[in-house]
Amino acid sequence: MTMWKMGGAISTLALMVTSTAAAQDTGPAPSMQDDMTRDIVVTARRKAESAQTVPISITAVGGEDIQKLGLQTTGDLQRLVPGVILNGAGSMSNTTYTIRGQGKAVTGPGLPSVITYLNEVPLPPIGSFTPTFDLDNVQVLKGPQGTLFGRNTTGGAVLVYTRAPSHAFEGYVQVDVGNYNKHSFQGAVNIPIIADKLAIRLAADIERNKGFTPNISTGKRQDNLHMDALRASILFEPTDGISNSLVIDHTRIESRAQAYFPVVVLRPDLQPLVDSLRALGRRTAASTVDPFDNETFWGISNTTSIDVGDITIKNIFGYRYTKVDNLQNAIGLPAAPLPDLGPGLAALGLIPGQPGTLITTRNKSVSEQYSNELQIAGSLFNDRLTWLAGAFYLKAQPAGVNYLVLDLFRPTPPSPTTEAIVNGALGGVWPVGSLSDTLYGDESHAVFANLSYALDDVGLVGVTLNGGFRYTWDKQSICSNSRASVSLATGNTIVPPYSGLAACRADTGSPYGRASFDGAAKSKAPTWTLGIDYKASDDIFFYFTTRRGYRAGGLNAPVLAPVLSDFQTFDPQTVTDYEMGAHTKFRAGSWSGHFNIAGFISHFDKLQLQATGITAGSGLPGVDSTNAPSGSALQINAGTATSKGFEFDGDISPMRGLTFSFAGAHLLQKFDRLEAPAILTPFFHSPGGFTGAPKWSYQFAADYSFDLGDFGQMSLHGDYYHIDHYLQGPVRLPGYNLISLNAQVSNLKGLPITVTAYVDNLTNHQYIQNIIISATSFGINSGSYAPPRTYGVRVRYDF
Repeated sequence: MTMWKMGGAISTLALMVTSTAAAQDTGPAPSMQDDMTRDIVVTARRKAESAQTVPISITAVGGEDIQKLGLQTTGDLQRLVPGVILNGAGSMSNTTYTIRGQGKAVTGPGLPSVITYLNEVPLPPIGSFTPTFDLDNVQVLKGPQGTLFGRNTTGGAVLVYTRAPSHAFEGYVQVDVGNYNKHSFQGAVNIPIIADKLAIRLAADIERNKGFTPNISTGKRQDNLHMDALRASILFEPTDGISNSLVIDHTRIESRAQAYFPVVVLRPDLQPLVDSLRALGRRTAASTVDPFDNETFWGISNTTSIDVGDITIKNIFGYRYTKVDNLQNAIGLPAAPLPDLGPGLAALGLIPGQPGTLITTRNKSVSEQYSNELQIAGSLFNDRLTWLAGAFYLKAQPAGVNYLVLDLFRPTPPSPTTEAIVNGALGGVWPVGSLSDTLYGDESHAVFANLSYALDDVGLVGVTLNGGFRYTWDKQSICSNSRASVSLATGNTIVPPYSGLAACRADTGSPYGRASFDGAAKSKAPTWTLGIDYKASDDIFFYFTTRRGYRAGGLNAPVLAPVLSDFQTFDPQTVTDYEMGAHTKFRAGSWSGHFNIAGFISHFDKLQLQATGITAGSGLPGVDSTNAPSGSALQINAGTATSKGFEFDGDISPMRGLTFSFAGAHLLQKFDRLEAPAILTPFFHSPGGFTGAPKWSYQFAADYSFDLGDFGQMSLHGDYYHIDHYLQGPVRLPGYNLISLNAQVSNLKGLPITVTAYVDNLTNHQYIQNIIISATSFGINSGSYAPPRTYGVRVRYDF
């Protein structure tokens, strides 16, 4: 039986459009790309090498293409990289990726399966939003990466490299104006301080738009953007063989938050209200609050590289700070008929069908993360053996308040009976709403080694053996409490959140709730890579690899109700995959191009999945607002699964200036054994399939450049992206198609000026990008729309 019939092995090196990704030991290297092969230098194995001879699935997008296509964030990569799904909800900084069906739920505990790295520093799950100004390249690695890029990359990794300083005075300024009152400015200046030794690069990005979504309740527009981002990079090379690169970045975002909409109606009595809202237009919102989303994140990456003979010592230090504060109506409806929540709330005078708040959330989290990685690399036996070994450390901890307020099923206004009972017996506290403090800690240690040995000396010319090993020790800690402290009259909390860990640990109980839960879960695991590759010629490269990946275990919080106590902790998830592929390039007369294809099969054990919507009103015996899972979500181990498929990419240039490129991914997945406990069946949606796992996604693009004589150089670009329907939680999102176009004139009148006219989502397709609320008790599956058609003009001046 062939590999394809067995389920094959997916993953190719989708080298998109005209990428110029590259890196050097101190960060990204100057772009290296020849006209015939689009041969790109990448750092998937923590060293600079050609993407065409890396035995791994990787997509590389260069900084010039990011600028040309107007990608605003790394999340926009989805339409360029088939097989990658962007998830994110609650805030712009809560950006996670799903690759090959592996990612992270947008709420609840659990670490992501795909991690974003900025200059090789891992970004925290909240705070991984990355502005795309002045970047050198972005690389998307597919499949388990647990040997060289950490313990949780069972799906893949996204590597982002900022533009490094050079020893020349240069820079650029760019202005972008478009519809929805978009106006932005970005620029950079590179300043040599000491010739060939010290240089600094300063860059900034200022983005504004008025918002895509009118809110009829507030009279304001949501899905707007007000962002200021700054970056300073310092390169110090005091002597040959010593280099230090320091990058400091700061981003501030203020907005009126994402707008949420009813996607699937689960309660028939809510349908008239949903219909009346939709009659105003699909992109018209209503809410019970005036939503906002304010975020600040900043960080430091410092990379030191020292060459000592044939050995290179490299140290990568990172610090990240994230502060998120938002208020949301998460159901997409104004006051709505309340459901029958059982005799407990009926005794408080709640009348099913009376108007009330279904769910409103207030979230604030302040956290920081430290990381350090030490690498030692070299070669032996006339460079036939190359090796890299190192150690990694990460610690994430709260740096202030970390809380979530759930205002649930509160009658607005309350009936006289409800008001009298609650104010008289409960001190004005509505017992379904809660203030949940959840202060997470994450600590990880690892040692690793990677080897490659060329077998030329034994007569196997072009054959290389590859191996890697990593051992990781993880500790997840939580101090958490959930208190019934939401005011019946206002929906605001009556007790303050904990100021930090000390305050959380000191709470031994109060009239509002039980004592805090303070616990930790440890996990450890070996991960490895074994493979063989064969460079048959300069134009043909084959590889086979098998890898073991690991995703750390953890805890659910707070102290759960007795009926849920078996799920207080969850175990690590592991994956073993097998991948084989071929990278090829060709030239025939005036025709040239490349074609890459690969297949994979992945086996998952102790799969981490999520049960959602478990609240005080969900009907489980003994579950109230003080012992319901934080964020209404439980992470559990739910059995085994298999995913398989193939990926391909390529381009064809029939003549100078004209290029057609393409890429695609085909994915099949199934649960081999599902062990969801019966008590969680109403809240467990994953049996329908992996979240973020479309069967097909693919992309086509065309680029044509020609000379305009003294006027300049014209470049025309168009791309088409298709994705099949796929699941997010219990909701099957329909497939959609996107078309983007741009026309660019460079070297305008002999000046270093580039003018680009662009349009994205040409057909103005309205599609849900994320499902946020998926609990049946709310009566609605809600979600947020992706941006509508946008268009504008960019003008850039390089100096």
